[in-house]
Amino acid sequence: MNALLARKICVSIVMLMTCVVCWSGAAAYAQDDDANKNYIIGSEDVLDIKVWDHDDLSRTVTVSADGYFSFPLIGRIKAGGLTVRSLETKIAQLLDKDYIVNPQVTITVADFKSQKVFILGEVKSPGAYYLSKNDTVLEVISKAGGVTPNAGREIIIARPKQGATSQPASLDSQTSQLQRVNLQALLAGDVQKNVSVQDNDTIYVPKASQFSVFGEVQKPGSYMLENDTSILEAISIAGGPTSNADTQKLELLRKENGAQRKIVLNIKQLLEARTGDEEFLIQDGDVIYQPRAEFFFVMGEVNKPGSYKLEEGTTVTKAISLAGGFTDKAGKKKIKILREKDGKQTEHKAEPNELLQPQDVVQVPQSLF
Repeated sequence: MNALLARKICVSIVMLMTCVVCWSGAAAYAQDDDANKNYIIGSEDVLDIKVWDHDDLSRTVTVSADGYFSFPLIGRIKAGGLTVRSLETKIAQLLDKDYIVNPQVTITVADFKSQKVFILGEVKSPGAYYLSKNDTVLEVISKAGGVTPNAGREIIIARPKQGATSQPASLDSQTSQLQRVNLQALLAGDVQKNVSVQDNDTIYVPKASQFSVFGEVQKPGSYMLENDTSILEAISIAGGPTSNADTQKLELLRKENGAQRKIVLNIKQLLEARTGDEEFLIQDGDVIYQPRAEFFFVMGEVNKPGSYKLEEGTTVTKAISLAGGFTDKAGKKKIKILREKDGKQTEHKAEPNELLQPQDVVQVPQSLF
């Protein structure tokens, strides 16, 4: 008895799942059919017209440039501007008037050629495409082969404010109605972003904004620009500075009015900047250069002679300290600085609070006593 009950339950579940699948398929078919019936016919569209039980009247016609086509018994019929459903009703009424009792007319658009959109920018096959039914922006992008890896974060739909045009619509808000769509959300399946497009729309897929980081960073190169990326965040994206980097400053190359401007930035200044401060946010095309640190040398009677990174405010006293301090044999009052100037090496007595310059050599001689 239990086995029989279990079998009945399994059969019921299978039948229920079959009904759900059938209902879903029927709903999808009905939705697609409704889109076909609401399509607005235009010139150059090719229509398959079927009059049931009257094969002699069924035929394929092409809508002329003025929106008309010829049909047996009726003559010239205007189709341009009508939906498929409206044209079915119109033909049925004209045939019913004098020729056929209660005619059943079905029309299918065999080739969509009256409505087109333009898609430009970062798609694999930019150009003009014909609309079929109620195409969405995602369907048009698919017709163009999809977006390229260089596509930006959003697309722009430009819709002419006045009349049809044979050219792509401009991005001028004076002549076009502009709509922005988040491309990443669209491709991720957000149905609210998958808006319908209309005849004469132009879809622009801009190139992604980029910035570059070069110099003493772990991963120099070009990177996609996200919103509100600061200069310090850009350095972090590039892997951070190397051990040879000058961690006190950065150089920013930015195009302004067609010319490239070099801006030297102090790290302290960047650290103290307020979050979102536009002055320190990356712009499209910015190039950030992390310079190599300058070095100085401490030689002679110190515990750790060698080269050291020159930081802002480094004095002779601090240099000696970095080099491990004096040895017992050091001549503390006879320290010299060797400095290159105009291609020649100069030498002078060092003062304890004297600031060092790049490539300076601090020479600590041996005491004679």
